[in-house]
Amino acid sequence: MNINLIHGMREKSLICFTIVMLILFFTGQLCIAEDSRKGEIDIQGFRAAHFGMTEDEVMKAIINDFNARKNQVVKGLNPLEKTVTLSVLVNNLLPESGKSLIVYIFGYTSKKLIQINIVWGVPVEKKPDISALVSTANVLNKYFSALRFNPEKTVINRPLKDGSIIVFQSADEKDRMVRLELKKSKTKDSGAMSLQLSYVKDPRSPDIFIIKKGLF
Repeated sequence: MNINLIHGMREKSLICFTIVMLILFFTGQLCIAEDSRKGEIDIQGFRAAHFGMTEDEVMKAIINDFNARKNQVVKGLNPLEKTVTLSVLVNNLLPESGKSLIVYIFGYTSKKLIQINIVWGVPVEKKPDISALVSTANVLNKYFSALRFNPEKTVINRPLKDGSIIVFQSADEKDRMVRLELKKSKTKDSGAMSLQLSYVKDPRSPDIFIIKKGLF
């Protein structure tokens, strides 16, 4: 699968339109700030939800960002990492991108926002539109590639052994990471794919539950 090429005038027009929408949806909402004077990238979170916020603050951000009701936001607990999550379903976060699940993750010890995952495809939709996933991956890749990330920290279109692709990955000067991955399902169903966009505060030392050495 070549995710670099999208053929046809209709697709090209869609890409141009979507890039404009990306600028409005992402940069305009303080997902990633770009200091033109210093040429630095600052990954702050997603839209109004910024790293370090409490559950209540993120809940307010979700309601404001997506005009959602409280009962549309699902609270969960990761049984392995012991982190609390808030999740909300959103339709067409980007034009013609379909349903997406946005998951806000709070640190095990800090109880503050440490990561945001945005997922399209499986498991949000049982039979996702693969062409829509690839198109969304392409326009997001173009958007992030146009920002002034450090090339030494940047990975673009790197295939993985399991057939997945790191479409884009980079980090700011504080090593806060953005990662866009087109994931191939481990099942035999060739149509079971997903696209995940993640913003991570501290990928090297995540605030999750870990059993200390020597306890068992």
